[in-house]
Formats: sequence, C-alpha cells, structure tokens
Amino acid sequence: VFYSYGVGFGTLIALGSHNKKSHNCFRDGFIMCVINGSTSLIAGFVVFSILGYMSVIVDKNIAEIVKPGPGLAFLAYPEVASNLPLKQ
Repeated sequence: VFYSYGVGFGTLIALGSHNKKSHNCFRDGFIMCVINGSTSLIAGFVVFSILGYMSVIVDKNIAEIVKPGPGLAFLAYPEVASNLPLKQ
C-alpha cells in the first residue's frame, strides 16, 4: 500500500496546489487510502484465485508453481488471458 502513495507524482502535487484553503484534505486522504486498500484487496483475491486455478490445472502445489515477489501478478494475469475461451 505504501508504494502507491509516492510523493514523486509531481502532477498530483501541482494539481493539489489549486485547492481552496478551506478544502478538506484529511477527507480526501482518507478516501484515497480506503480506495487504494480496497483495490489492493480485490487484486489479491483475483491473483490468488488465479494461482489456485493454475495449481489445480497442473496438479502441483502453489509454492511449486510461482516464486514470491512483486512480479506475481505479471505471471497470473497472462496465464488467465491465454486460457480464455476466446479467439486467439
């Protein structure tokens, strides 16, 4: 969660400078945290559902299929996209 709140996004800082002095920044920060946490939770459910599907298909344990790390989603999403029943 902390990686997605980087201050390095200069455009967000520049746009934030145009807020009024009476703007409720605490509310916006709270909403941003809730939305970010929710999307991370949903993405986690999706990725681990895909990994469960992959482990059933190849009949192996999840630990034998993937290596842990931030690139886990880059393995899971293409695997599902390649197994979709659509035209290739």
